[in-house]
Order: sequence, then structure tokens, then C-alpha cells
Amino acid sequence: MNPSALKLLVLGHLTVCLIILPKAKATESKQIFDITGNERTDTNYIKKLAQGCMEDRNDLAFEVSSQLDSLKQCLLNSKLFSEVKTSIEGDRIKIGVEEKWTLIPAPFYQSSGETRKAGIVLFETNFLGKGLTLALGATYSNRGNSFFGFFTDPSLYGTRYFTSLSARRESATFELKEDNEITEKLLEKSISGSISLGYNFSWLRLSGQLSRNNRSYERHEDFTVPEDYSTTQAGLTLEYDRRDYMLYFSEGFYARARYAENLNQDDSAKRLKTANYLLSWQHKIVLDHALYIQTAAAKSLGGRLTDAERVGSAKGFRGIETRTAWAESYQTETLEYQMPIKSFEKGTLTWALFVDEGHIQNRGGNNSDVRYTAPGIGVYFYLKRLALPGLGLEYGINHEYQGTFVNFSLGLSI
Repeated sequence: MNPSALKLLVLGHLTVCLIILPKAKATESKQIFDITGNERTDTNYIKKLAQGCMEDRNDLAFEVSSQLDSLKQCLLNSKLFSEVKTSIEGDRIKIGVEEKWTLIPAPFYQSSGETRKAGIVLFETNFLGKGLTLALGATYSNRGNSFFGFFTDPSLYGTRYFTSLSARRESATFELKEDNEITEKLLEKSISGSISLGYNFSWLRLSGQLSRNNRSYERHEDFTVPEDYSTTQAGLTLEYDRRDYMLYFSEGFYARARYAENLNQDDSAKRLKTANYLLSWQHKIVLDHALYIQTAAAKSLGGRLTDAERVGSAKGFRGIETRTAWAESYQTETLEYQMPIKSFEKGTLTWALFVDEGHIQNRGGNNSDVRYTAPGIGVYFYLKRLALPGLGLEYGINHEYQGTFVNFSLGLSI
């Protein structure tokens, strides 16, 4: 048997064993909860969230005050509520919630180097009052435009299964920059979609993904025109999440690892295989100051030039213009120290010192191997009663890429 086919067979078997075999048994609410304050969120959904907290959090077995504090934090982690109050009366647990406004026509804007992007998203994170996320949006930039939509269900039919669907259509110009010189440039039109199904094992989440991407190219200036092609890809993702949501930071540890492989054979290139991971830890130090540490890495084998991961401007890649580094592999580290400046009724204003370090092996152009350091300072505003970020402004230096850089973002782009 072909080794790639054997590997996919093993991955498929693992998916069946870990996702399909667990009994899809909905958590039965024991009706020990009295819910108040909810206007948009379904009462039974809140009870199921609370019951899930009781099952997943071992610390709920200790003293009453610890039980209530842990239950409160667990409900806040859903990001549906700006305030949660808990108390015990007799054999019943009283839960009072103040909901975030979740149905939002959200404008956003992002500026990175010479790239400017603006758009609007109709964003609902509590669709039907059951914690479903539904979004439809469009963006326009000086590089091109895109239309997209996605849907997620964190508790499929009230079980521990979860699912997501996404679709995207994009037409954009992409540049590979090395030493601030454009070494590759292409005009790409793509239509893509993906579906994911997973199972939530308390702190662990395992999911399988299947995606399809159709890409076509047109001549752009004097650069080589790539050949049109389509890919179908399958992947597995494992996540471990012990974070507690604290508005402008999330206390705790998070880990994610993913492996994916193209299913279709490409006559022009070897079969594409990709693997990546991300580890992050955030902790409150003193006076609500938060220390953030992150490391991430990715590696791809096979595939075409246009299969490179296009990175830039995000954590770990600050000082690199958005999607102008085409990585065959990368390793990044981030250290960030964030401090609140002032809290308002609408949210919290913070500032942070950060440094990103990275090593990128580019695909295409001169196949450059770049190591960089990007220290800087940022100012951010996090909204309290809306289920989306506010704004961010970052200033720093990355001598290997942009030199002095300024990133600005508003809305969903931070």
C-alpha cells in the first residue's frame, strides 16, 4: 500500500476511535440551577453550560465559595456574559447573568506596512440563544477583496461534539518581500471551503478537518504566472485549553497541534504535508499586570510555491507586512507584558511591552533564511459588553523586514 494512503488510513482510524466511538450523550440538567437576567440566551443552554462546568472542573468539589467562584469563571469563559453572579439557596444554585451584545454589524480596519484592509462583518456569537456563531463578511484592501462566512456549533445537539463550516472567495495580489525587495508577485483568485467535526474531552479537544481550495492565476506585471490547480486536504487537530477569560487576557495554558495532508495527487509537485503547533501561557503577576509567553512553529513538505503559508503582522510576526513572508517553515517566540491604564464602563484600556523573535525559511524568491527580533510597545482597548475586540496600535522595530513599523487595527482584526 502507498505510504501516504496508509498514513491517511491510520489517521482516519484514529479519528473514528476518538471522535465517533464516544457516546454522544447529552448532559442532563439536574434542574438545580435557577437562571435570571438572560434575555437572548436560552435558559436550558445556560443550565447545560453550568452542568458541564460541574462535570469538568474538579475544584467544584471543594468548599462552597470555591465552587461558586469556579462556576462563575467557567460561565464567563463562554464569552457570552459580561457579568455572572452565583449563590446557593438551599439545594439550588442561583445564577444571575448580564449578557454581552452579540449580534453586531462590526466594521474593522487593519494597517500593516503598505497594506490597508477594511471591511464589515455581520457577527452573531449567540445565534438562536444557544452559543452558535454565525458570521458573514466582506473585506476590501489595496491588495484585493474577499467575501467569507463561517458557522460554529460548540455543542452539537447538546452533546460534547462540536462542528464548524467555513467558505471564502478571494481575489488578491500577493507579494514575497526579501530585504524589502519584491522577489515574487502574483494575482490569485481562490474559492475555498472547509468542514470540521470534533469531540470535547473536557480540557482536550480532538477534531478532524476536510477542506477544498480552487486557485486560479492571472498575469501580473512581469512575474511568472503559476498554473491553476485545486487541492483537497484532510487534517487532525488536538487542543488542550486551561485558560480562564479575563477580558484583556486569558489566564492559563493553551496548546494546539495540527497535521494535514493533501488527498489528491499533484503531477507538478510532491504531495503537500504540513504540521504546526502553538503553545501559550498567560499569568496575572501583580496589580492585574499580565505576562504572556508564546511559541509557535510550522513545517511543510512538498506542494507548490503558492502552498507556502503567508505570514505577517500577527503575534510572532510583528514588523513583517501582512502576508508578505511565504514560509516553508518558521519558529517564533513572543514575550509580552501587559498593564491596564484605566477601566471604563465600556471596557479597559491597556498598554504592553512586547518582543517577537523568529526564524523563517521562505519558499520562493531567493529561498531566504531570515532570523529577526522585533521589540515594541502597544496600546489596546478591550470592549466589555460587546463580544468582539476594540482597537490596537503597535509601534516597534524589525530591522530584517520593515524597519520601524506601525500596526493599527480596529474591530475583529486584532
